[in-house]
Amino acid sequence: MKKTIILIFLSSFCFSQNQAKSTISIASDNDLFATIIKDRYYTSGLFFSLNTVSKKKYKNQQKRIYHYKLGHHLYTPHKLTLESVELHDRPFAAFLYAEFGWTQALDNQIFKKTIQLGVLGPNAMGEELQNFIHSLYGFDRIEGWQHQIQNTIGINITGSYAKGFMAKNNKTDFNLTTDFSVGTVYNFLTIGFLGRVGFRELTSIDNSVLFSTALQVSKSEQKRKKESFLFYKPSLELMVYDATIQGGLFNDKSPFTSSINPIRFHLEAGMKFTTKKMNWGYSFHYKTNEKSDLRYDAGNVYGSILIEFLSF
Repeated sequence: MKKTIILIFLSSFCFSQNQAKSTISIASDNDLFATIIKDRYYTSGLFFSLNTVSKKKYKNQQKRIYHYKLGHHLYTPHKLTLESVELHDRPFAAFLYAEFGWTQALDNQIFKKTIQLGVLGPNAMGEELQNFIHSLYGFDRIEGWQHQIQNTIGINITGSYAKGFMAKNNKTDFNLTTDFSVGTVYNFLTIGFLGRVGFRELTSIDNSVLFSTALQVSKSEQKRKKESFLFYKPSLELMVYDATIQGGLFNDKSPFTSSINPIRFHLEAGMKFTTKKMNWGYSFHYKTNEKSDLRYDAGNVYGSILIEFLSF
């Protein structure tokens, strides 16, 4: 296993790489990827994505990339074997959605817009998914899903912007970032910065796996540059409404809801690299508490794994 991991890493330095026109990826968030002793709060995320570059040229844009995603978010209280709702410190909740959007890649700038359509509540099948996963690993059956946030339509419009500043040595950079969501599930504004430290010269953010922009319109363009870098992203979030805790905006039938902490800090740090026909990534996440009366007040940690397949 160790030899396999080393060969995969070294291959990012050894193979010539053709330009890809699209990518298919699977990504997973899970607290077990960061710690083996915690299983709570934002406990799981699963995402299947397709990114494809438009053949059409747009004025003042390097390229336009379309995104299609199927996503699932899973939230639980501090302990999964407490049937009584009075003992829960945050509601059970699941959000299942489909997403469509596009990225406008300018010169070292990124604009991304998406719309999410889905359902928050029992129809998102969070209980079934989590019990299935626990049965595979022989974990205890979960109690308390009957008290989850009830069904409500999930419609979110999201956007993000990033502006990059490359250091003279092309081995480090600094990117200002902002993200927002407006809708029936999440309403927030996030401001932060994102930095990279490269094992080789960095590509600009309009042509990097960091933002899923390493796609090219035609085969005549230069070969895909190999990438291998560490990254870090501290950010400050203003959460106006979080339906996974407060319940649906237009549905107050959930048996347990609560108020939120509107100000949250998020730190993400990890690594991404490319191989001949794939992209890889891992990141560690730390978030301060989403509400004030959680049983564990040291924040929430989880890990993210990304595997991306290239199509030429």
